[in-house]
Amino acid sequence: MAKTDQKRQNLIKVEEGWPVIQEAVNKLIQIIEGDKTQSFTSEGYMQQKPYEVT
Repeated sequence: MAKTDQKRQNLIKVEEGWPVIQEAVNKLIQIIEGDKTQSFTSEGYMQQKPYEVT
């Protein structure tokens, strides 16, 4: 499969991807504010990484 075809498969609409992004932003804010119970896991990172929101 060509790289551009693979990229097209990863595209999602903003409405679909926003909740995932918002969850990551909320977690980041909690970490910055000193919440030691929050951290980014490799699984969580992989959930964020493969998407290009259009």
